[in-house]
Amino acid sequence: MAINVAMILPIIIISALVIIGVIIFAYNKRLDKVVKGEVHDIHSNIPEPKTAISTTYQAVLMILVVILVLNLFSMGNKINSLENELNNMKSEAAMSMGEIERKVDELVSANETASIYGYEIYEYDEKGDTAKLRLEVKMNEFTEGAEALVVLKGKRGDTEVKCELANSGLFVGTSSIDVFDDINGAVIKIKNNGTTKIVEDNDFFVEPFCDYYKLVMASGSAGTSTSLFSDKSDFHAEYVYSVENIERIKSVTAVLFVDDVEYERKDITQQVIDGTPVKFEVKGFNKNVVKQLEVEYINGYKSVERSMVQDFENAGDGYNLKIYDANGNIKYELGD
Repeated sequence: MAINVAMILPIIIISALVIIGVIIFAYNKRLDKVVKGEVHDIHSNIPEPKTAISTTYQAVLMILVVILVLNLFSMGNKINSLENELNNMKSEAAMSMGEIERKVDELVSANETASIYGYEIYEYDEKGDTAKLRLEVKMNEFTEGAEALVVLKGKRGDTEVKCELANSGLFVGTSSIDVFDDINGAVIKIKNNGTTKIVEDNDFFVEPFCDYYKLVMASGSAGTSTSLFSDKSDFHAEYVYSVENIERIKSVTAVLFVDDVEYERKDITQQVIDGTPVKFEVKGFNKNVVKQLEVEYINGYKSVERSMVQDFENAGDGYNLKIYDANGNIKYELGD
């Protein structure tokens, strides 16, 4: 019904304008004749033509304004109603998609013969740069004597972890791993009831050093502003730094580079411990702003994490992570 009214309203407005135009034309013609004495008006006083016309125009404008306001109000209600319906449809669609994805995940999980359930890195050996990896594999179906052999895909080579039944459906195994060798993917070889089945897990990813030591994380905001009277930009940022294993850290230093030159260096160890914000202000730069985080660990190791926060030269993401041993040798590097 609302749609029909919306279609009819323009026709009504046009018809009203035509009728009002005809009335104005006829009324003006009659006033001309009355003024010229061609027609004797029944009124005792002859109205002033200009005043009458002005009054008529005002009345017409008032009518048009009222009609337009009513029409706009009606259309606004319809638009709001349509927006509400659209939002409801989006919400329902999102809920449906979420439910579908959940069902798909359940089906995939149910159909998987085995999957990596969890892991833990412990007993870090500083001299040999190795650590122990405890791996958990979950099997949906198995018989007595079943076992799983997990082949971890590392950049420096593969590592095998033999997993045996620990409790219902959960197989556990341990192995020594290279702390500085990222694991990117795994292959699970299942031996069950005299047969061997292979399941690939391409989503399994571990950075042993970062996972054990926990890099300092930053959250916050950064932005730039430019003055109309200068060709340089200003930079401002506020970050809150945090780390899980603070007991393994000796000190944390934040460094800011502006246009490829060191601009500011701050010892933020206490701010990391307290979780208080760290602010940076740069007045006037041309090309880029880079933040660098230097973390010294209690064993003498050091991580230097460098990332671009503002770049006017489009030089790429500009992320780089280097880890040095106590003698200053690079043990690990990631990024450009």
